[in-house]
Amino acid sequence: MLKLFLSTAMAFFFGFLFTANYYYAIVILALGALALLSFSKKNYFLVLLPFIISSSFFGFLPRPFAIRGLFQQDDIALLCLLLGAIFLYVFSQQQDDRSGIVFPATPFIQKNKFLVMFFLAFLIFVLFFSWIKYGQIIQSFKVFRGIFRYLSILPFMYILFRIRHKNIEKLINCIEVITIILSVCYILDFGFGIKIFNIQSHIETSFYGVDITRNFLARPYFLYFVLLRLILRGKYKKYHIIGIFSIVLVFFLSYTRNRIFSLILFSTVAMIICNRKYTKNILSLVKTSVMTSVSILILGGVIYTVFNTQLGYLSRRFDKGFSASSISEDSNLLLRKNIILSRAKKVLAVNPITGLGYLHPETGGGFYPGLFVRKSDDYGSALVGDQSWGNLIVMIGFGGSFLFLLMLFFPIIMLIRKKCFLKQNITLIAVFLALLDMVLLNAFFSNVFLKEVLKISFYYALIIYYANSYLLGSNNRSNTYLLIRNEE
Repeated sequence: MLKLFLSTAMAFFFGFLFTANYYYAIVILALGALALLSFSKKNYFLVLLPFIISSSFFGFLPRPFAIRGLFQQDDIALLCLLLGAIFLYVFSQQQDDRSGIVFPATPFIQKNKFLVMFFLAFLIFVLFFSWIKYGQIIQSFKVFRGIFRYLSILPFMYILFRIRHKNIEKLINCIEVITIILSVCYILDFGFGIKIFNIQSHIETSFYGVDITRNFLARPYFLYFVLLRLILRGKYKKYHIIGIFSIVLVFFLSYTRNRIFSLILFSTVAMIICNRKYTKNILSLVKTSVMTSVSILILGGVIYTVFNTQLGYLSRRFDKGFSASSISEDSNLLLRKNIILSRAKKVLAVNPITGLGYLHPETGGGFYPGLFVRKSDDYGSALVGDQSWGNLIVMIGFGGSFLFLLMLFFPIIMLIRKKCFLKQNITLIAVFLALLDMVLLNAFFSNVFLKEVLKISFYYALIIYYANSYLLGSNNRSNTYLLIRNEE
């Protein structure tokens, strides 16, 4: 009864405090009930809670959880994640959780924890540097708040290492099912016009009498991860095939050229890895290749037959993207390259280690007016959209950017050095490929380093969890903590 009272009171209090709206308070009250369930055997739902908030209930709410000028929805999501970790610590009923162990004391965990803590400390140092240099602590803190959400890595790791392994698998399967269901809903809404999602559409246009809607906010949250994990299974049931087809159709209906290119690239990489892991002879390889070719032909036939007009619209976008006239438009590769290079050159000239610091778009233009910007941006603004690398370099310099990349990929580097990457669980490989896409490709076209901090943090925490579990098992260590966590 005490748990129910505390959870209900805190959920309602924070719901009303952050929104000043009883409707949203009731919604967050429901999330409190969900968190209450997670205190027992379903504690893996704590990991889903921040993503439900960050995605505005996966696009079903008409507007995001936010208070203009005070709290953004990712701030509220991070707070709920931290509260979930605290609740798990206070109310945990598992005997091993009362032992005081947060992370298994392995060299692998210790090295990665050190990198995370060092990166967060570097971000704080740049905040003080910005305060001293510009004298605008409030404006600098607003920018710092966005990148410091990488603090969420720690509660994600805490929760993952506090719950049982079988619940981790349930969590991943739950994410997979939710993503496939949302993909079907996305197809019904933006493919067939059956209104499902309430979140505002990004772009609406008409093409030969057919309404074309591009809604990035309603697109399923874990699309790449789930698709790659389904491909990496090797053996497919009807459910897996339906999931793959649905997710591919979502990419098609988003009409985004770089995302479709990335889909083809990383799906191919996933199939190659799958063949390396499971294919035992040439006959199996031929069989897999034939099945893949047939599946692509069937999917292409469905798209051509059912979505013929949409296919024509997408073809026109590709033709426009590769035409010579597109060089002068705001959405092409040249513009993004100029944005990134302009900031990289300025950082090299001013401070390569810590960058220019946290410059708010509203006040930063007066300090470095020569920075290249889009037509829609304020003159001299250091932070601009449609790319991530320029923003990261300008905020924390080449030193901070190197720390960021080292932190993200250090666990994979360790696995590759031990020659055991391909032996990993398919979840780890899928998460790594999804993270690689975000860093290498998506970051060049979108501001993912600031807008999708929670997803990047969760992916990193998953990699740490699965890699550590494998290394413990491969070394045949008698680890009491691991044995307790995996018991039924």
